[in-house]
Amino acid sequence: MSDNWSVIKQEVSTYRKYVAGMPKDASAAASYCFLLKKEEIDRLLALRGHDGTTLDGVRIYLGGKEIEGSFIPTVHVVAVEKDGEVYNDFNVPKEMPAVTQAPGMFGAAAPGNGSTGDVRPCPAFCSGSNILNT
Repeated sequence: MSDNWSVIKQEVSTYRKYVAGMPKDASAAASYCFLLKKEEIDRLLALRGHDGTTLDGVRIYLGGKEIEGSFIPTVHVVAVEKDGEVYNDFNVPKEMPAVTQAPGMFGAAAPGNGSTGDVRPCPAFCSGSNILNT
């Protein structure tokens, strides 16, 4: 992946235009980007894999939810462990775990094992002004 700012700017602008055209509640719920802090990356990479060594990377899953008929993208970060030339998601269950009600949550949450990353959405965690956010 290269720093092709022209392509990056165009794709980010296309998404921002899409958000601007959404119904009010959907637009308000949309995030423009997600912050993954160094401390969170370090925490994920410091987890001990099946062979006792630290992990080898992170994988970013794109998801989404629907609000007022509009698609709102979400991001989920998972630690990965290298096995030969393959990078496998670390400690992701093969079947959906039992769901419990988490305190203070509006929905239900499965007990975590610490192998997913805490991403921070913008507008709450935005950068200073630059070509991508103006």
